[in-house]
Amino acid sequence: MRKLLFAFSIALTGCASSFKYVPRVYPAGTRWEVGGVEVLLRDERQNVRAFPPPTAASPEFADVRLPPSFRDNVEFRVKDLATGSGPPVKVEIEVVKVRAGWERTWSSKNERATVELWFRVFGRDGRLLIESGESGSREFRSTDPSDQELRAVLLAACGDAVDAFLTSTQASRAVNASR
Repeated sequence: MRKLLFAFSIALTGCASSFKYVPRVYPAGTRWEVGGVEVLLRDERQNVRAFPPPTAASPEFADVRLPPSFRDNVEFRVKDLATGSGPPVKVEIEVVKVRAGWERTWSSKNERATVELWFRVFGRDGRLLIESGESGSREFRSTDPSDQELRAVLLAACGDAVDAFLTSTQASRAVNASR
């Protein structure tokens, strides 16, 4: 038994994996009855980095910009919900906080990202249909963190915040009631 446990621990140590972001599947029936969606981003924060701190440097966390692929990911996710029939809507996403970085513990290095976003959805006539804040966070324990991996953790945290809003019952009801 001892040999088996030792072999299992060696196998786990040798199979360090890297973080892969897989967007969640939306629950069945989650739909926005809209013909189109325009996505606008607002980030008025000052003194923020373009990218998370490099993993080759000392451990640290910093306020950062949204990942460059964020808008494309949001548009893709929204199109997945839109039925293609009904009035168009505009989704405005305001960045409240985006923070990412890594820390060292006695057994590993932890990559972490936290995101707070404020969402507003406007109808065709400019009327505010709903506004709500959502947050997302991800953490990944790694034996050898990389800048690419940390950016994937950040994108996943952003995706979690977006998905929480898009699939909320309140958002679906407000958007679908605007028909």
